This record gives sequence, structure tokens and C-alpha cells, in this order.
Amino acid sequence: MSSIVDHLFAKAISFHQRGRLDEAAHSYRQILGMDAAHPDSLHLLGAIAFQRGAPDSAVDYYERAIKANSRIAAYHSNFALALAHLGRHAEAAGRYRSALALQPDYADALDNLANAERVTGSLQSALQHGRRALALRSYHSQSWYNVGITEQCNNHGQEAIRHFKIATILHPGFLDAVAGLSIALIEAGQLDDAELWCVRILGADSQSAKAEFTLGTLLERRRDFSAASEQYRRAVCKESSYAEAHYNFAAMQQLLGDLAAAEEAFSAAITARPSYAEAHNNLGIVRRERGNLKGAFLSFMRATVLKPDFTEACSSLAAALHAEGFPSEAIACFRQTIKLVPHHAIAYGNLGVALSAADNPEEAMACYRRAVILAPDHEGAFNNMGSVLHDLGELKVAERCLRRAIALRPSLASAYNNLGAVKRFKANDADLASLEALERSEAALPEEQKVYLHFALGKAYDDVS
Repeated sequence: MSSIVDHLFAKAISFHQRGRLDEAAHSYRQILGMDAAHPDSLHLLGAIAFQRGAPDSAVDYYERAIKANSRIAAYHSNFALALAHLGRHAEAAGRYRSALALQPDYADALDNLANAERVTGSLQSALQHGRRALALRSYHSQSWYNVGITEQCNNHGQEAIRHFKIATILHPGFLDAVAGLSIALIEAGQLDDAELWCVRILGADSQSAKAEFTLGTLLERRRDFSAASEQYRRAVCKESSYAEAHYNFAAMQQLLGDLAAAEEAFSAAITARPSYAEAHNNLGIVRRERGNLKGAFLSFMRATVLKPDFTEACSSLAAALHAEGFPSEAIACFRQTIKLVPHHAIAYGNLGVALSAADNPEEAMACYRRAVILAPDHEGAFNNMGSVLHDLGELKVAERCLRRAIALRPSLASAYNNLGAVKRFKANDADLASLEALERSEAALPEEQKVYLHFALGKAYDDVS
């Protein structure tokens, strides 16, 4: 039996090396028919599944191979690679560590462990493992590129540039490294140099979506948002699954005021990468701006499920819960945001609003005071503080807060409306003159502020007459 298995295995390896995957897989399965726990056949069937774009099937084979023989580092490393392709990066990191426990100088495992740690936010550990891989193979352009990416994530801009440049010297056709260098140069403010590298990518590959994306980033940095939007559009035309390009295109559309196009593009980013928490959050913001509060709520909820420590999404979700009439849930969500970021002035201000609506003015006031300590130009907190102080009967202090809000933002009609509750307007009143001036530019106001403007004017004219 052993000689038959050995013969079949040699035949399968020959097929596999020549790219005849169907015949190789057939031979491996024949072996498993004779020896169901043949570790190498299980492992190589996993490799074929991975080559064919089926990482979930590969994971099953790799697990069986490791169960049959747990002492082979390559089994653990390839298992980890398949897990990473399924987005299971923390599990992948564990498997890479198992491979390294068996083979400490396994450079591929070190490189890939660094990548998994970078994705999961363990940046210092990622840097250490990437540098160890680089020490083992200083000739390897991919290792220089990987450390460059990690240096970039650690905000070590000049180190990132150095690593990307060495990667391009070792492999001049390594377009990912050229693109990484371009982005690093953009972040360092070296825009002309970045443009030259982008042109180099397009010269080498006119169909490079990454080059179009990088040029978009450069134009965005130059504040040419229309041109940047066009570059991102070109990127997604060349690569429809390019989630970051869809996301940046959406952000440009949002900035340019085309909310329908922004919503469509954020949705496309999520289709390309369902776990893209930032895209879910921004889709929620656009939906909220378009009046779809239920859709916004669902997007914010999804963002926080995907990334529980995403403070912006937590704050947005809390605001959506408050708007949808769930005050206690909103308060809990705002508290969670503050727990994550104790100096989050906007979260304190929003928590104050929720507490005030829940008839807890004393704690609301404490939140507003904390907000203006953290952000002395937070006009919303001063405005809301004035409103609560009016309700508490402290009219003089309320007026001072409201005037501070107006000084910070003269177009804040809601502050004038609150001011009308604590003072009586008179003929030739400077505040009435300011309101009338604001009315002349009413078209520029958000709809909600237009309503407050008319309430405030109505109160002022009643007082005067």
C-alpha cells in the first residue's frame, strides 16, 4: 500500500507543478481513498482550493492536515493565509505564531504575521515581525514594501518613504510599492514628486486602478475635488471591486453636494467589502442628510457591530437613536462613546441633549459644561446650556451663554430663538437688526435653522408691537 501511495503522490506532485490542477486533485483524492489522514495530500488539496479562489474550502483541508500532523510549519502558515483571505485576521495571526514556534526563521510567516497584526491594530508588534522578516531576506522587495506599509500606519512617514523606495529599486516593476511611495510622498506634502511616481505607474500599466486612485488622492490633497472625483471614478471603472476607490469617490460626491451619487458609491464600497465599517458609517451620514433616518440608523448600527470602538459611529448611532425616540438607548450609546474617548466634546454635548430630553437638566448641564471646557468654541453646547438655564430660571446666565453661542456662530438662528425666551425685544434692538440681516441671507441657512429664524422674528415683532 505504501509504495502505491508514494507512486500516486509523486504523480500528483508532477501534475501540480505543471499546473494540471484537476489531475493533481484527482490523484490526491485517490490517495485519501487509501489513507484518509494523508497529511500532505490534505495540505495540497487545500493549496489547490486556495489557488482556485475557495479559501473556505482550503481552511477545511488545512485543518484536517494539521490534525493529521501538527508539526509542519507550512501547514499552519498556509492555513493562516486562507483565514486572512476570509477576514479572520486574529485567527490567522495565531496560526502564523504556531508556524513560527515550529520554525522561528520562517520569513513568509513573519511577513504575513506582521500583515495580520497590522490589520488588527497591533502596529508595534507588526513592525517588529516585519523587521525580523527583512533581516532574514534583505533582498526581498515584498518585505521592504510590507514594512513600509506598517511604518506608514505608525505615522513614520520618512521611514515609509525609505522602505518603499528600496522596494522599487529591488523590483522596478513592483507597482504596489510605487503606489505606496506615491501615497507616502503625498502625506509628506511632496506632491510634485508623488505625481511623477503616479505617472510612472500609468506608464507601466495604463489599466492600473491603483495609479488612478493615487492621483485622486494627490488631487484631493491639492483641494481640486472635482478632478479628484474623476480620478476615483476612473479607478472604479478599471477595478469595480476597489472598495477604497468607491469610498473616496463617494466622499468627493458628498463634499460636492451630490448626496444621491454619494449614497450609491458608499453602497458600492460596502458591496466590494461588506466589513467596511467606515463606509457603513458614512452611508448612514448621507442617509440622515437625505432624510432617511431609519436607513441611517441601520447603517450606524452595522458600523458599530463591525467596529465596536469606532467612536464616530457610536456617536452617530446615539444621535440616530435619540432622533428615533429611544432616549435611554441613546444615552447609553453616548456614554459608551465618552468611555472610548474621554475628551470627546461633541459626545458630551450630544449626551447633554439626550439627558435634557429625558428630563435630567442637572446632569445635562454638567455635560454641557464639560463640552465647553474641552471645546471652548462649541456653539451648540453654549446654545443648549442657555436653553436649560432658562428652564431652571437662571435667565441672566442663560443670556450670557446664548450670546456666546451667537458670537461663535452668528447664523445660529436657534440661539436667537432661545434668546427670545430670556429677553424682551425693543424698537431699534441690535438683536432684532441681526435677525433681520440673517433673514436677508435666509436661503443659505439649513431648513431647521430657517424655522428657528421665523420663530425668533415672530417673537421679536410681537415684543416690539
